[in-house]
Amino acid sequence: MAIVATFFAIDSNKRAKVATLKEQAATVKNLFPVEPLEPLVLAIATTGDNLNAWQVPKVLPEVRSSLYAAIDQVRERNTLEGHQDNVRTVAITPEGNIVSGSYDNTVKVWRGFKVSSLLKVGCERLRFHPVLLSVASVDMEDEAKSEAQTAEIAAKTCLKYGGWSDEEKAEFLVRKGFAIAKETGEIKAANRKLKAAKKLDKELDIKSLQQ
Repeated sequence: MAIVATFFAIDSNKRAKVATLKEQAATVKNLFPVEPLEPLVLAIATTGDNLNAWQVPKVLPEVRSSLYAAIDQVRERNTLEGHQDNVRTVAITPEGNIVSGSYDNTVKVWRGFKVSSLLKVGCERLRFHPVLLSVASVDMEDEAKSEAQTAEIAAKTCLKYGGWSDEEKAEFLVRKGFAIAKETGEIKAANRKLKAAKKLDKELDIKSLQQ
């Protein structure tokens, strides 16, 4: 009886997590008309949440699709060369390929787009952007706090899955530490970031990165 109860509890937990991830992926695409940067941050955070979720062993197609779409919206690189007009919609096949539809009335299949590759592109685009340095604090308004928390998750995702070198991670952690000290005054938390940075890059000149 206990085993059955445990099974149903795990299954219920998995279904709830999947529903949350799908909802977040849908929100990414709903944000496109507002600001291209915000959906990219949310897409990276959602992908990291999916990768870290023990209940969901694989990245959901909806999450992968939202990540690609968010990267495409930023348009710093032409990731889907071949269309003669803007990409209108993207989807992920069960095999992991991307299907894109364009305003030029063509549909193309792009093979080999792995989540790890997409995260590398997305995280590289945000590596020097101040949005990843956002720090959530108790005195923030709910909306601002939620956005800062999402950015913090995205930053952790990039550090873990973004393909950054140890030197790049160290530089980011230093900037994050300075941001924590400036925004919240939490010196201990800031110092933890600086110590973590020095472990990654012992030659790092912390003072040179101070703004």
